[in-house]
Amino acid sequence: MNNRDVFPENPAVPLSSNDMGGELAQIHDLQFSALELQLYLDTHPHDLGALALYNQYHRDLMRCLREYESRHGPLLGNGFSASPRNSWGWLEGPWPWEVNYG
Repeated sequence: MNNRDVFPENPAVPLSSNDMGGELAQIHDLQFSALELQLYLDTHPHDLGALALYNQYHRDLMRCLREYESRHGPLLGNGFSASPRNSWGWLEGPWPWEVNYG
């Protein structure tokens, strides 16, 4: 099994721009792919190809989250994202509903 068997288009590509909407869309794609593989692995725990693919999506997702947060500030709440600046970044915009994903 390879990633083309499970997902026809591999969203795990390097971020190519500082486009916030594009970066968020890529993060959402990676989150979706990782979750779908997680659900698959719940019923097929010995599928090493799927496990390897899940681990790749996880690495790509963590990289994309780090890159996004370094450019735009914290993305995840509840203690999952640090505020790397000398200010509390949650009040700096835009809010998720203000981002143009198109």
